[in-house]
Amino acid sequence: MKEETITDELLSRYALGLLSEQEQERVEERMFADREFFNRLLVVEDDLIDAYAGGRLSRDESERFEKYLLQTRDDRERVGFARELAAVVSRGSRAEKPRSRFMRLASWREVIRNRLVLIPVASTILLALAGSWLLLETSRLNARLAEMRGEQAGREREVEELEQQMAEERRRSRELLEELERERVGRENEDRARPEPRSSAPGLVSFILRLDAVRDSGATTRLSIPPDTKQVRLDALFKTGDYRSYLAELQTVEGRALWKSDGLRQRKRGGDKAVSLSLPANVLSEGDYILILSGITTAGEEASVGEYYFRVIRK
Repeated sequence: MKEETITDELLSRYALGLLSEQEQERVEERMFADREFFNRLLVVEDDLIDAYAGGRLSRDESERFEKYLLQTRDDRERVGFARELAAVVSRGSRAEKPRSRFMRLASWREVIRNRLVLIPVASTILLALAGSWLLLETSRLNARLAEMRGEQAGREREVEELEQQMAEERRRSRELLEELERERVGRENEDRARPEPRSSAPGLVSFILRLDAVRDSGATTRLSIPPDTKQVRLDALFKTGDYRSYLAELQTVEGRALWKSDGLRQRKRGGDKAVSLSLPANVLSEGDYILILSGITTAGEEASVGEYYFRVIRK
């Protein structure tokens, strides 16, 4: 609602409750932002009170006036004052008609003297009434302004509480996501650190080796070998590399060679590539080992694929 479209007629409709909810909110926003606009609304209400006291409102307007502008004691006192003031002005404006020809011919000095006596009395009455009206009006304005400020403060508190609740919900969501991520990473590390042996035949156990196992870390792959094991099968997984064949060499962490196998072939295992090799279980005593995997190119040259660290535990 633009400022130039807010007429006194529109403010009268606001005071009588005839505006839509959207128009009413915009008028109230202007009242909080513009003190002169608020004073202008009070003048319009005073005009409505005078019109009501003088009987110049229609029946529908009078009913709405009584519904919206006669709800408090201050409002009723203002209307009563307006009626008294209108009565005084009306009595002062109607001069009593002379009842005889003798009165019409009275001395002009007597007339002037009587009027000079009545003027101070009427002025005193008007000043007393005006003073009372000003006191009532000031009290009403202060009460109305305090009420509006209280409503605005209440709305601001509601908005602040909603913002705090939203911030708390966002904080809880972040904490939940972080906790879920920690659990996921923990499960992945646990699966890598404790691979389960797969027995495909009596005396044979199988294990999976991954390149992301780091030496001397909590994620080092552990191979738990039962006492009756004859053969150990290792599936070395990797992501990249495509060679004619592969060479695997088993060493201790000190670099001492223990076992070697060549002519190995790669195969698919899920989304990874894998090279499988089988070696005697008696080669692996308790301790830490490195499996070095190399690829053999078509030219017969060796290319490093990766090194797999693991620890053997004998049950």
